[in-house]
Amino acid sequence: MFPFVRTILSTPLATAGDNPRPGIAMASARPVAKRRAPKTKLGRPTIEEAPRRLEALLEVAAQVFVRDGYSGTTIATIAREAGVSNKTIYARFANKTELLQEIGTRLLAPTVAMVESVVATPAVSPPEVLRAFAWQVAELWLSPMELGLYRMVLTESARFPVLCQTFLAAVSPCADQLTAYLQAAVAAGRLETSAPEELSHQFLYFALGHQKERALLGEHPTRADYGADIERAVDIIGRLFKR
Repeated sequence: MFPFVRTILSTPLATAGDNPRPGIAMASARPVAKRRAPKTKLGRPTIEEAPRRLEALLEVAAQVFVRDGYSGTTIATIAREAGVSNKTIYARFANKTELLQEIGTRLLAPTVAMVESVVATPAVSPPEVLRAFAWQVAELWLSPMELGLYRMVLTESARFPVLCQTFLAAVSPCADQLTAYLQAAVAAGRLETSAPEELSHQFLYFALGHQKERALLGEHPTRADYGADIERAVDIIGRLFKR
């Protein structure tokens, strides 16, 4: 389940011909002419409903991508399973690639927001920043849905290079936050490194690389497994900061 959505609209809609008052018997046994119930028109969603409907659509789309793969996913399938029309989706997304990119962006939004908040707090120590960042990313790999999307990108990006571009566009804001934090630490004389960008990649590999690889191969690393690697990575990179 995505961090950005917990519920999906599931209330069935009334259709033409439904009894508008179910459970109430006819007052007379004599045959009467059937009257067609008026069609219910959803119309444009309200300001309050629009975000919820979009997140419900993205949730369904993510499930379809994981199940059918990028090549096997169509807008028509997503529309049918989400209970909306193709036109509704195309009104917001030009194609399924844009839809997938929106899923990735929203998927990583909590991590980006968390890093921005932590970095903006002067009292937070470097080890705390690194630990919090790593755990936010680890939560993604602990979710079957997020792991499934990443596996799809890895397996199909050779045939569809746009997948790699879409993935990088989604993760870049997240990685850039850690790089910016390390660059600021170097400028302030608190961190000894000549390559803060490379250091950010090394930290993420130390903290998450082994367990992520296990998960992609079908194993089931636990939170304790991730926690042990994260603490070792924080210890290694943390030593480069001046106390």
